[in-house]
This record gives sequence, C-alpha cells and structure tokens, in this order.
Amino acid sequence: MDSITIKAPAKINLFLAVGDKMDNGYHEIKSIMQSINLFDTVTVTKSDSGIAVKSIRGVEQEQLIEYKAAKVFFEYTKVEGGVLIVTKKSIPSGAGLGGGSTDGAAVLIAMNEIFETGLDRAALCDLGSKVGADVPSCVKKGTVAVEGFGEKFKDCAPVADCVVLVAKKSDFEMSTKEAYAKLDKKKREPADLDSVINTISFCDLDLLKPIARNDFELLYKSNKEIQYLKKVMMDNEAVFSMLTGSGSAVFGIFKTNVQAKKASAALEDYADTYICKLFRR
Repeated sequence: MDSITIKAPAKINLFLAVGDKMDNGYHEIKSIMQSINLFDTVTVTKSDSGIAVKSIRGVEQEQLIEYKAAKVFFEYTKVEGGVLIVTKKSIPSGAGLGGGSTDGAAVLIAMNEIFETGLDRAALCDLGSKVGADVPSCVKKGTVAVEGFGEKFKDCAPVADCVVLVAKKSDFEMSTKEAYAKLDKKKREPADLDSVINTISFCDLDLLKPIARNDFELLYKSNKEIQYLKKVMMDNEAVFSMLTGSGSAVFGIFKTNVQAKKASAALEDYADTYICKLFRR
C-alpha cells in the first residue's frame, strides 16, 4: 500500500475541567471527549524522501501539525522514505473542535498502515502525546476520558445515542494559547472525573445535563454571541448546550434529528451550523 486516505473526525468536550499549568507547559485537564461525524480528510502517500504537506495556506510547513506528526513517526520508527500529506479541511479552525489534533492523529494512523510498522493503538497514542495534547484522544476516537495533559486514559462507557448540533460564528475565534492564559486568571473548582464516568455509564442523556462542564465558559459569560447560540439551542429542546474545547464553537445535544434541524434553522442567518451524529470507534 503506497497511499491511504483517512477520515479525521472532529471532537466535542462533554466535560472539561482545567487544572494548573504543569512543568511541561501543558495544563492538567480532566475531560470527556466525544468524536462526531464532521470530518477532515487526510491523504498520506509514500515518497522517496522528506515530508511535504499541503494543508492550511499561509502557515510555514514545519509548523503544521501534520508535519510534526510525520517527523515524530519517522524519528521513532526509523523507517526510510518520505511522505506527501494532503489535508482537505471541513472542520472549522479556532473552534475547539480538534481540527488540528485529529489531522495529526490521522497522519500517525495512515503512516502506520502504509509503512506496515504494526504499532498498536497504545503506541500511536504515545506518539501522539509528543505531537499535541489532544492528539492521543483523536487517535483513540469515540468516547474518551482523559487526564494529565490529555495523554492518560480512563475506561469510559460510550455516550448514549444523540444528535449533536455544532454552531460557530465564522468571524469569531480565540487561539488555544490565549484562552489558557486568560483562564489562568480565573478561579476553577476541583473536578471528579470518576463521578462523570459513572454517570455516563447509565446511558441516559438527561443525566448528562447536571454534570456537563467546560471551564473555558468562564471566559465567555458576558459574550453575547456565545450566550445567544446556547439560548437558541436550549429554546429548541436541546438537553444541554455548551462551549467545546477552548471555543469558539458551541454545541447542543439533542434527542432527535427534528429538534436539531429546528435549532439549526433558527441559527441559519447567524452562524455556521453542522448537524452531526456521534462517531463510534
């Protein structure tokens, strides 16, 4: 096999508690990440040598996460050769949907296949932790409970079936680095991830509402755009609605597609919307 195309799913955070900054520069987190069927596509093709990436325009190639993932893979496996990586973006950037991390994960998965290195999922997750904080969970996919800076996993049952509506104002985004810096100035409460995992195991969407949490919402309490997106979703029968990641996308959890479509229609002239299902591993 000389080439492979991987669908790279976006993620939402059903729970995200942010702790202190650690010595490695990352923040300690406790989170439940859920893959959804909003995809980038990443095609990796063998070449004679080097790493070439066609992805986001205007960004130095060495700064692209696909490049970093390929570099880490080659350094670890010692395989010879090169790769051409072509990423087609559908996941909006600056949204907290893991669009970069999932592309990095896809590169690792694809290279493992085309170079036949036989790395298991745990090894790929370990490599992912050297690329970016959310890359290991994007390698794992599905419903993922994480601790540390995102590299430590805990067993977690799948989330109950639901429809996810994602909404993002196209002209509004905040860098992850900036968001964490601002959050460091806010007081956060301790978090019990085991309790959240136990609640998810009951497979009842209504039980998720009281445990849903994202500490980054502390930055957006007075943001009229974010609050409006959440209000429209709740007014249209969302079980709950919340910011994902460090923002700026908002998602709503709905029990039916009809409810999600109604909320999407209400936001049609205000934001970009995506009606999604859960992506199961």
